[in-house]
Formats: sequence, structure tokens, C-alpha cells
Amino acid sequence: MPVSERLRRGYQPGEELTVGMIALFRPRKGVEVLLQAMARLHGDGARVRLHAVGPFETPEYQRSVLELSSTLGLENFVTWTGFRSDMSAEFRHMHLFALPSLYGEGMPMVVLEAMAAGLPVVSTRVEGIPEVVRDGRDGLLAEPDDPAGLAAALLRFVRGEADAAVMGDSGWQRQRDNFSDKSMARGVAAVYRELLPS
Repeated sequence: MPVSERLRRGYQPGEELTVGMIALFRPRKGVEVLLQAMARLHGDGARVRLHAVGPFETPEYQRSVLELSSTLGLENFVTWTGFRSDMSAEFRHMHLFALPSLYGEGMPMVVLEAMAAGLPVVSTRVEGIPEVVRDGRDGLLAEPDDPAGLAAALLRFVRGEADAAVMGDSGWQRQRDNFSDKSMARGVAAVYRELLPS
């Protein structure tokens, strides 16, 4: 079942919104910014939780992030799963996917995988992301290292001002048409047809 179908049935504005993040958690991924954004939303009465999938780069960094989560009062609103091999199962726990990177990501595969699962993406305007995620169409983009801006983007989904199902479907279509293995193969074939004599 496409995740986008679950969004239409399972999320109504004002209910608890589950934000997903999949990463090797390290400082450049910006999970601290996401936690700060969530704390802002909780302060405004919004019900948001984080489903975080992946290991931490170091035990020291893990302790630092967990301490921040506790300080912000979010320990009951974050699920840290650790490493998981079945990403499709993890995507089903999410209403949208977040990647609050502080620096350029190239073309992050995890964003393409989230789009292929029908999830809208909330990310940052760093190198590579705007080439994949069209702001306002496949998801929403904020400035890097800006908890207030990230919170504002998430709040648009909470309030229903941004339609998660519509953006998820748009991202799914974009991934299929432009970034899937079949579309990439078609692109390579077209280049060869141009270069090689017929």
C-alpha cells in the first residue's frame, strides 16, 4: 500500500503528526535543529513526534542528543530505533520525512526513497536538496540551522495548510519520472543515442 494512501486515511490536521528521519546521526544531519523545532511546536500546543531510524556516529554524540531531547522535554515524543534494514516498514510509521541537514548532501538517496514511498519531505536549502524537492510541491524547504523556520514548515502540515497527501503524491510522481532506476536508464540511453552514430 503506498504510504500516501495511509496519509489520506490516517492523518487529520490537529492530530499527532509523526515526523520521520533516517540517517547515520551525526552533527551535520541537524537532528538537534529538528528537536528544537519540535520543542517550539509543543510549546504552541501542536502534537508532533519523531520516529528516528539509524545509528549514532559515536556514543558521545548519542549521549549529547539524548540529553538535548530530555532537556527539551521530548523524551516521550521520540522513538530511536537504531539500525533497521527494512526501510519500507519504517516509512509506514511516518506521515512525512525530514532531513534538516546543515550542509550539502549531493542527491541524498534517503530523500528519493521517502519520495518513492509517497512521503512529503521537509528539508533544508542546502546543495542537492532543492534539485530534488520542489518547495511547495513535493514538500517544504527551510533554511539550514533555523529551528524557527523548520518549525514553521512543520506547523503548516499540522494545521492542514500544506496537504501531506497531495505533496506526497507529487513527490512520488517526480521520483518515478526523474529519479527512479528506469528513468535514469532512459536518460543514459538518450545520451548514448545522441552521441553514437545511427
